[in-house]
Amino acid sequence: MDYSAPEVDFTIPKNLEAELAEHVPSIAPEGRLSTEKRQVMYDTALRVRASITQCLTEMRKGAVRFWIGGAGEEVHGAAAAQAMADFDVECRCPEGEWLTSFFPHYRSDGLTTALAEFRGHEEFTRTYFRQALSKVTDPMTRGRQMVMHVADPERGIFPAQSPLGMNLPKAAGYAKARKASELPGVTVVACGDGSTSTSDFHEACTAASLWKLPLVVMITDNEIAISVEPAEGRGIKDFAAYAKAFQGHYIECDGYDAVDTYQRTMEALRFSRDNQCLTILHCQVPRLRGHSSSDGAVFRYDLRDPLLELGEALLEEGVLESGAIMRRKENAAGHDYFDDHVLGSMMEAQREYVRSVVEEVRAEPGPEAGDEYRFIRPDEPDVTEPNVDGTTSVQINEALNLCLHRAMDEGNTLLWGQDVAGSKGGVFKVTRGLSTKHPQHALNAPINEPLIVGTALGAAHLPGMRLLPEIQFGDYSLNTLHWLVHAGNLYWGSGGLMSANMTLRTTVDPVVGGAIYHSMSIDGFYTPIPGWVILCPSTSYDAYGL
Repeated sequence: MDYSAPEVDFTIPKNLEAELAEHVPSIAPEGRLSTEKRQVMYDTALRVRASITQCLTEMRKGAVRFWIGGAGEEVHGAAAAQAMADFDVECRCPEGEWLTSFFPHYRSDGLTTALAEFRGHEEFTRTYFRQALSKVTDPMTRGRQMVMHVADPERGIFPAQSPLGMNLPKAAGYAKARKASELPGVTVVACGDGSTSTSDFHEACTAASLWKLPLVVMITDNEIAISVEPAEGRGIKDFAAYAKAFQGHYIECDGYDAVDTYQRTMEALRFSRDNQCLTILHCQVPRLRGHSSSDGAVFRYDLRDPLLELGEALLEEGVLESGAIMRRKENAAGHDYFDDHVLGSMMEAQREYVRSVVEEVRAEPGPEAGDEYRFIRPDEPDVTEPNVDGTTSVQINEALNLCLHRAMDEGNTLLWGQDVAGSKGGVFKVTRGLSTKHPQHALNAPINEPLIVGTALGAAHLPGMRLLPEIQFGDYSLNTLHWLVHAGNLYWGSGGLMSANMTLRTTVDPVVGGAIYHSMSIDGFYTPIPGWVILCPSTSYDAYGL
């Protein structure tokens, strides 16, 4: 692929700290964020707010099982998406290809909608409601997931998941796969401030630091995690210091303001691209509804609303007329969101559009009985085994080493784990010689099994890439159960949309007298997880062939 973009040095400069200190924010050129674009942002944000409100209404009527979303983040999302779209243009990205890949979380309604529409998914709102109403026509999950499990990999938007934070290591792994494939671009991942307390956040930043990844971690900080406030649930008190500790960069962003969001997002994308490093983009945003329908999702009229502020700004600048923008009534009672506002012509149009989409989607079919047995896992490859007679003196670990050399030589393969590189080649010598031949594709990883598996799963999101992560002893796979469940259900949960080509290797009961954590047979823990094929080869022939 020729992106005609400036060549990028994939090494972090030795004087990075000095460069970070002297870095002057690279603000978007005057006129880049035109009034026309800001009007599109406002219109998109209105549609997302109307969708969020209608989805909650449908939940209260029983048509939607559960609601969650990012009320208050619509303007921030639309502006960040515009920056990502303009960054692609700035890098002279060919039409239909994207240099910014996005791993959303469940409050990324605005950013996901705007980015999908900028990239040609003209009716993402329809897709959103097909999922919310559990329709088999849902192209993201086939009606198998609750609302905001968004995915549009064709347009660089990768599947969201329920557990907080898991998108962070996936994004880091995906960034590594692109870099190893010499593909340019920046990976963006969104998380709430509550997610910064997860181990996933630390693992993603660790991977970005060690592997020098162009990764933008966008923290949408609404100062609450379900009901837990920062004083009770946020251990990181200084995100700038945290970024610096990982040789990264830190940028603050006013997520209430479209212009500042656009400029700071563009700055973050440019910095990560030019320095091949982590950038933490800390965005202040409001949470205008409760966490989810589980706590009533009451709208907060006591907080600033960026959507109303953007409308007033466009009115003051003469871009829109008074009758076009939405305003809150002075006597807002808090019982019905739409009744509490003078909607204006633009919101009226979006509300009617959303209502019409919902009624059309309501008539579409849901999954039929038996559909739950489809897409358990992809079909096995169609291969014919050769007839082999005789015996061999090649041990299983030697056979595996030969197999791995063949796989790595074929290309599009990544392997990482603890002690797998260098002269050691793993504690059982299975990976000996791989890092010498393929230093960018076979590498050591930190002593962190969730990082190893999580980043491998993310790297496997790159089409055509094979991942061969290793866990040194089977016992140490136990703290990856979370990842194994997610990876095993990815194909089913996406209705066949996403298939991760990943083979996880680990030794089982290899040490006589090794006791707990060096001698356990762990296959029984994992056989109930759908999607996985568990192999226990007993001969060198099977080890190589399988």
